[in-house]
Amino acid sequence: MVKSRRIKEDEAIQEGKLFRGYSRKERLKMSQALPLPPPGFDALTADEQIDYLQSLWDRIAAHAEQVPVPDWHRKVLAERLASLETISDYGKSWEQFDRELTEELQTKSDRT
Repeated sequence: MVKSRRIKEDEAIQEGKLFRGYSRKERLKMSQALPLPPPGFDALTADEQIDYLQSLWDRIAAHAEQVPVPDWHRKVLAERLASLETISDYGKSWEQFDRELTEELQTKSDRT
């Protein structure tokens, strides 16, 4: 399994899908720096592994502006937003929701 993952990563690197903006030397350094999985990871329980991954994600998410957004993500988002605009009765605007909720809460408050 590790071999197939490495092959897939190598193919993605060759196709320019991973590590954009890094030199070959930097990419090699990164791949050598971190063994997959990290030492001790397999000894963790499934819950501990999930917690570990969550903490890694939290570190990445703390600097979300540094994470590049692939063009295909932007394309999918644009398509989904366009499809939502064609559905006239899909959901409510924030303003409409806020107004209705405020009225509902006021009505309940008046009853008590």
